[in-house]
Amino acid sequence: MGTGIDLYVPSLPIIADYFHVSGGLIQLTISSYMLSYALGQFILGVLSDALGRRKVLLYSGLTFILASIMAAFANNIYILILSRFLQGLGTAGMAVTIRAVAMDNFTGISLAKAMNNISIGWSLGPILGPFIGGYLQHYFNWQADFYFFSIYGLLIFLLIFFTLPESHFKLQPFHPKKIFINVKAILAHKVFVFSALACYLFYALSVVFNMVGPFLIQKNLNFSAVAYGKIALLLGTAYFIGNITNRMLINYLKPIHIALSAGCVAILIALVMLNLSLFLPINIYAILLPGTAIFFLGGLIVPNMIGLSSAIFPAHVGGTVSALFGTIGLLATFVVSIFTTLLQTNTAFPLSVLYVGLIIFVSLLLILILKSEKGIVASQPN
Repeated sequence: MGTGIDLYVPSLPIIADYFHVSGGLIQLTISSYMLSYALGQFILGVLSDALGRRKVLLYSGLTFILASIMAAFANNIYILILSRFLQGLGTAGMAVTIRAVAMDNFTGISLAKAMNNISIGWSLGPILGPFIGGYLQHYFNWQADFYFFSIYGLLIFLLIFFTLPESHFKLQPFHPKKIFINVKAILAHKVFVFSALACYLFYALSVVFNMVGPFLIQKNLNFSAVAYGKIALLLGTAYFIGNITNRMLINYLKPIHIALSAGCVAILIALVMLNLSLFLPINIYAILLPGTAIFFLGGLIVPNMIGLSSAIFPAHVGGTVSALFGTIGLLATFVVSIFTTLLQTNTAFPLSVLYVGLIIFVSLLLILILKSEKGIVASQPN
């Protein structure tokens, strides 16, 4: 479900024209998705510990399908925003639960590789989503994106229904007091909290690009929706290659060392991007070249933060761990997405400034992770 944002971003300017609304309002379809994606992970992750992984996956998939159909038939912008909110809930349930399934089945280096594989699968969204969405917009209309979501969601639902067995058998009773104790113990671990923030704030770079990019590239540089899809395809491919590279590196280097090195290089590249936006007229290469390098480096940071946080706590609370990881990170991403709606899209300078700020903050978090105490906190979830 990594295509939840990326598929329809080439259609954002067209949707804004269709509903006769501003770009800022149409960008709220992404922010509403991110908000429910964040909050839904906490609720559904905890439920997966109590009810099992399979049930949450199936009901989440069904929600995504119905919300996609609702979006395709939206007759005003507010129905579309509501539909996107519901889509986010469906995506949240699948995202949080599949990470918990990995925790149920793997430990150690095997868990790190499993989380990297999940990140690789998720990275196919930014690779294929805008590319497919650009052609859907070109040959059909923006509603076709959501018909595609419906069919895609149905295929995933059927795949889960027929092939994925339950992996969580040590069910945790749904006791609010016990849940509160577990949540408190998990949030007390600095490495866990810093990892979640570092992961999703770097992920926020792609969200920012998807919110600003279509207006910057299609409206100001006069590229078509298909061309934008190809540009996003290149950026997504860079992230995918970063994931593949990371899978090889984790056999030889510690995940935090890989991530911190990538963060330091990303700062330098973002500063180059900022200077290009200051001294050169807006052009596609000044956006695309540094952006491609930064997305590659994201492939070395994001999966390592997921793997690092997942290895801290026992598997029987994997749903809660995964839920808090996603909720913390996605709430931070939601805040960034709201701020992004205020950015001007007639120049690359605001985008570059935000990139520099986010990458510096992520790198500081990585330094704090490196300096934090090793091991597990004294208070463990029950």
